[in-house]
Amino acid sequence: VSYPGCAAVSLPSCSFYASPAKIAKGGQTNLYWDCQGTADSCSIASLGVVGAPSSDNVSTGSLTKTTTFNLECSNAGGIANFMTKVTVVRPNYCEVIPFLGECR
Repeated sequence: VSYPGCAAVSLPSCSFYASPAKIAKGGQTNLYWDCQGTADSCSIASLGVVGAPSSDNVSTGSLTKTTTFNLECSNAGGIANFMTKVTVVRPNYCEVIPFLGECR
């Protein structure tokens, strides 16, 4: 139903990313989001972030495996979800096997 003189409110539109997006095992990164005023509040349930402003950032804390984070932002038009992935990579090092001169 549409009413004259009432504009429909669009769902939040947000950018959501991790910086850096690749970290070593046990490292941490920051998650950033910016909804340019289109969201009333945002949440990342897996990090306990609830009712955050439409533009903010949060640290992930120590990560031991690749993790996808979900940002949920809402306004009068409804709820929109955004995802970003943090990849945990193995460090670049070589363990030399004695007497063989090879890496494993």
